[in-house]
Amino acid sequence: MSRILTVGFFLISVLPVAGQSLSDSILTLPEVEVFSERIRLNPIGNQQHVWTVKDLEASQAHNLSDLLQTTGLSYVRSYGLGSLATTSFRGSSAQQTLLLWNGVPIQNPMLGIDDLALIPVSLVSEIRLTQGGNSAIWGSGAIGGTLALSNPSFYSRNLEINLGLEAGSFGWKRISAHGSLGSSNLSSALHINLISAENRFSYKRDGGGIGYQSHADQRQESFLHEIHFAPGDKHRFSFYNWWQTANREIPPTTVQTRSEASQFDRSFRSLLQWVHHGYQSIARSRLAYFKEFLHFKDPLATIDAKSDFTTVIHELENEWDLDSMHRAEIGLQQSFVTAFTENYEERHQQYQMAFFTSWRMNLKRWRLQLSARQALHDGDLTPFVPALGLEYQLNRTISWSGQMGRSYRAPTLNDKYWQPGGNEHLRSEQGWSMESTLLGKWESASYTWQLSMTGFHKRIKDWILWTLAPGDNFYSPQNIADVWSRGVELRGSVETVTGKYSIKLNGNYQLVRSTNRQPISTPRISKGSQLIYTPKHQGGAGISFITKKFRLDYSQQWIGSVSTFTEPLEGFMLGTFIGRYNSQIAEQPLEVFGRIENLWNASYRIIERRPMPGRHFRLGLLFQFSKNKS
Repeated sequence: MSRILTVGFFLISVLPVAGQSLSDSILTLPEVEVFSERIRLNPIGNQQHVWTVKDLEASQAHNLSDLLQTTGLSYVRSYGLGSLATTSFRGSSAQQTLLLWNGVPIQNPMLGIDDLALIPVSLVSEIRLTQGGNSAIWGSGAIGGTLALSNPSFYSRNLEINLGLEAGSFGWKRISAHGSLGSSNLSSALHINLISAENRFSYKRDGGGIGYQSHADQRQESFLHEIHFAPGDKHRFSFYNWWQTANREIPPTTVQTRSEASQFDRSFRSLLQWVHHGYQSIARSRLAYFKEFLHFKDPLATIDAKSDFTTVIHELENEWDLDSMHRAEIGLQQSFVTAFTENYEERHQQYQMAFFTSWRMNLKRWRLQLSARQALHDGDLTPFVPALGLEYQLNRTISWSGQMGRSYRAPTLNDKYWQPGGNEHLRSEQGWSMESTLLGKWESASYTWQLSMTGFHKRIKDWILWTLAPGDNFYSPQNIADVWSRGVELRGSVETVTGKYSIKLNGNYQLVRSTNRQPISTPRISKGSQLIYTPKHQGGAGISFITKKFRLDYSQQWIGSVSTFTEPLEGFMLGTFIGRYNSQIAEQPLEVFGRIENLWNASYRIIERRPMPGRHFRLGLLFQFSKNKS
């Protein structure tokens, strides 16, 4: 029955009733005119959500985990305050979400994931979430979704300084600072984010009584410096350096009496970008260098593990406006990784090269995009990944969009070389996905309405799982899973604006069925069962009230029950309230804000045996100073 409903939805939604229209805008430079909409950042047919600087300030989220959890656009798997947090889009695994920073992937090549709790949102100016498969555009790992963090270049004569101070429950303290200075062709900015917390809270034990989390201190320091230089009308240079350290104690689980485990993370990311604006074309070149180090200690388990990796990425791409209707892109990406841990027999290296291309056509009502990528990993060809995206504008209010493509994820270094268990003969996870969206927008003198319905289907074969093979006494990764994900996403919003205030209501609901197509003995997974830590139902609603001085936001998120390795976890509802008041000191903006998490004091778990806090809060202020040099 579920298959019939899924197929029926797609048959209905692909009728010529419209695609989400993304209109090209024009960026004007001296003697040069180019379309500012980039093919890779705005793929046709995929659903996107973009947070600008103002959106990030309004959310008062301090990391990617907070931001995604509040909006309800994905399922965030958090181990607790300050602990590891990953995400899942449309029934995919955490390793099937790709994280980008200014156009280059920053995924950990050893684990295949990034800890979203270690990504401060205050370091970037824009975050773009693209749901669905995007391997044809971005490469390995872009199966469930893509998160793109950006620091766009800017040239301003103003001196700007922002200083933020926060304090909250469980010893939470945060200092954030931003300073920028520029001219007509040179600009520089520095972002600082310092966090400390004890994270000691009480929680309800599963069997009754009150427990207290201990050994959960965290310290995090992040610095990002950017320089932008425009020597002429056609050339732009950007240089970014991102330093970060994090010290975290690992608290005991609910079945442990104590813990002495801790983790230290250190990373340095550097990126040099050159952009050339030619006649109806834009060329880009990027050179990135990443070096990261992780040290995990657990004296009680006699573990003292260190690991490190270095990544060098070089990318060339060029976009052309062939004429008023056609736009094309071609690119080449190369990456070299060297990594070591005591569980490798030696330091291992990995080389990857990929060729990608896209072609876009804009007609009166139709928009079409064809994309393709072919990659080489250590001399072996990965699956060829094509993609097709379509949009159709039926009328001024109704549109349709759809996308179909192939996606893949190459094995991680740990999958291939970890001892014992590493398997150098693993194949890439690969499969096809499709999505289809109906979108309606209506405007009146007082209200703006928007409703959308998206159906998606994805089947990934050769899914990598660590399993206990017959005769072995250790786990090893194997291409044994075949996962079918399908579902429906509903979203809606209504906004009214008057001369004194604006009110916006929004809501969303997701139905996700992500099931195994074949049984697995170890870990025991029956055919047709839902993936662990993948809720079938998820939804939320929010309201915003905005005046010149005040902004009040309330959101309510609902997460359905999930299965785990042992007992299922019950569903839960979380309320988040954010209040902001804007004032001035010496004619400079001053903002006072507060954020209350888990407003209704729900008792819940996201990961089994990892307690989550009850009601807690953060208070802070943000002072802004600006001076026009001219």
